[in-house]
Amino acid sequence: MKNTKSKVAVGYLRRSTTKQEASLDKQREVIEQHAAQLGYSILRYYTDDGISGASGAHRPGFQEMIAKAENGKDFDCIICYDVSRFGRMDNDEVGYYRHKLRMAGVEVITVMESDRYANPDTAEILRPIEQIQHRAYLKKVSADVLGGMKKTASDGHWGGGDAPFGFKRVICDAQRNILGELEGGATLARRQGGHVELRPQPTEVPTVQWLFSEYASTRRGYKSLAYELNDRGVRTRNGNPWGPTTI
Repeated sequence: MKNTKSKVAVGYLRRSTTKQEASLDKQREVIEQHAAQLGYSILRYYTDDGISGASGAHRPGFQEMIAKAENGKDFDCIICYDVSRFGRMDNDEVGYYRHKLRMAGVEVITVMESDRYANPDTAEILRPIEQIQHRAYLKKVSADVLGGMKKTASDGHWGGGDAPFGFKRVICDAQRNILGELEGGATLARRQGGHVELRPQPTEVPTVQWLFSEYASTRRGYKSLAYELNDRGVRTRNGNPWGPTTI
């Protein structure tokens, strides 16, 4: 039977990247539909966009929500799209935050698990298990990303970002023949094929060689080296003067 008593809830929205997981709009839509079915009105949303759920400590929206629940609470419930949106934290950390909310009299509802968690005893068994699964998925993704980065580097490919001073980014085929050069912040579209490698930038190589040679033979500080480059009229790739942090 539908609960007709209106209670106040807040929604919590989170995604790690713009290319993964349910969009914030999708999460909001599902939360609002579920809230209406349960007789909750959504007071406001707390959002962490583009932030990992590995920990609660570095999520401003999450921390603001917890703080509001403990001090000046004006809602009875937090509704999330699913368990992983609340966080992919380990069970100790999840338990810490859920205990804080329980002591504040705030319930946590995760829509996608609501049927499985309808029975409190069943929820007490399933929630920690599913939390472990979400945590394990996060670790697997991290391991896959790191493995991919290592493979990219071992193959001699550039992993991304601007080329360091002294190098340029070039597009190569499978035989490592140069097909073209990537200028500025341009990226390689997947449809273009090939991969990106670093090759020496002839106009910058002499400066890099001088820096290494001068430091190795004199042990001069970065500031001194930067001053000399500036005195010589040598500028960074962006046309700026050199400083200790750009050496």
